[in-house]
Amino acid sequence: MNKLSTELDKRSLGMSGINMLFKCGEQFRRRYIMNEIVPPGIALIIGSSTHKSIEVDLTEKKDTGKLAPGDLLAEIASEQIKGAWDKGVILNDDEKLAGKRATRNDAINTAIAMSNLHHEIVAPTIEPINLEDYFSFDISGTNWKLAGTSDIEEKVAGGIGLRDTKTAGKSPGKTDADDSRQLTMYSLKVLKQTGSLPKHIQQDYLIKNKTPKYVSQETERTAGDIKTLLVCVAQAIKVIESGIFTPCSTSAWWCAPAYCGYFGTCKYRRRG
Repeated sequence: MNKLSTELDKRSLGMSGINMLFKCGEQFRRRYIMNEIVPPGIALIIGSSTHKSIEVDLTEKKDTGKLAPGDLLAEIASEQIKGAWDKGVILNDDEKLAGKRATRNDAINTAIAMSNLHHEIVAPTIEPINLEDYFSFDISGTNWKLAGTSDIEEKVAGGIGLRDTKTAGKSPGKTDADDSRQLTMYSLKVLKQTGSLPKHIQQDYLIKNKTPKYVSQETERTAGDIKTLLVCVAQAIKVIESGIFTPCSTSAWWCAPAYCGYFGTCKYRRRG
């Protein structure tokens, strides 16, 4: 097996890595084992920039009881896009055709619109307790840790609620929140820290339509869900320690240049 990257050398696993491993072992190998980090695409920097503005907004509410000014959030979203752009970004063919300046400006406008949508529609309904809360705990029977950063923990009737926010190009599938391993891991965090599962779990989607749209999905997690998650984590550890990383099918929709930064140099990709 090749030398583990810095992150895995600490024997620490996050859900994004586990999801990538199950999605495409070769993508995982190149990202986490070989430590080949490729620049993000436009969708990713819009998401992270919007996320930062939401964090600032809700931190202000947690500390003062009031949301941050909308113009400050727009400035934060804009500056986050510019900073990410300066570090490098991957453009698809349509974005290259539109031009770098126009594509960057469009990304800024989209991030600001997403930030405003959350600020006006979603943030007023949240009573934040913890924001971007890092956690790490041992995985029983192994020398590995499960680690991550929960998005939003809020005060709800009877206990703690979880929220996760995503930006997307289209409305989610009906079971996206139910199927989210990320929400299950956050639920495990709450269980380990408080002794109880979350009383309410919600996935908030900010949809990048011409007129931005907000969609939410409520879900729940049970002890059975936690057990299934831990089975998946145990299997991920076995795969990583074996050093055998199976590539995804070339018919998978994510096996394409728009969704994988390693596609152009992947020895398993489809040709032609």
